[in-house]
Amino acid sequence: MSKAAMDAFTRNLAIELAPFGIRANSVRPGLTMSNLARHDITDEEFFKKMMTLFGNENPSGRNGTPQDVANAVSFLASDKSSYITGQDIVIDGGRFIRY
Repeated sequence: MSKAAMDAFTRNLAIELAPFGIRANSVRPGLTMSNLARHDITDEEFFKKMMTLFGNENPSGRNGTPQDVANAVSFLASDKSSYITGQDIVIDGGRFIRY
């Protein structure tokens, strides 16, 4: 429900701000190899095994990195995306396209 609310908020914000030349998009990263992915995991060996398992299950064959997310945000902030607004960009390597 919260994802649907965020999508609706992004689209409505885009409509409201478009007349002022302001674009509004949201970014939804999947599992990303970062400290946040660790939560309470202190066992480094277990963490690596878990990340390998998740990466192998991903259609892209790997987990995302903070740089993957940064690249998408950088693109959205650039003039290269000047005609993109009201979109939710999912950065998950295709993980959920099968579901």
